[in-house]
Amino acid sequence: MKVYETFDTLGVGLGRRRTTKTVRLSVDMPLRAHKKLKGIAHSHGLTMKGLILGVIEPIIYPEKIPSKETKKAMLDARKGRN
Repeated sequence: MKVYETFDTLGVGLGRRRTTKTVRLSVDMPLRAHKKLKGIAHSHGLTMKGLILGVIEPIIYPEKIPSKETKKAMLDARKGRN
């Protein structure tokens, strides 16, 4: 699973308004891991929040995972194919 594909297909953090209440989550991690995570998020054009939500949403909401056909159509659309 590629993180950026998951993020794109779920629309996490892409301006979609959420009507549910949110809570803040704190996670203690080594500084080195934090820097690596931040770098990965940046390289995909994401915030750390977007990256983390993009990774955990398919686990929490597996019914939202697009089918292979939908993923192919989305990839084709990104590449300008019809």
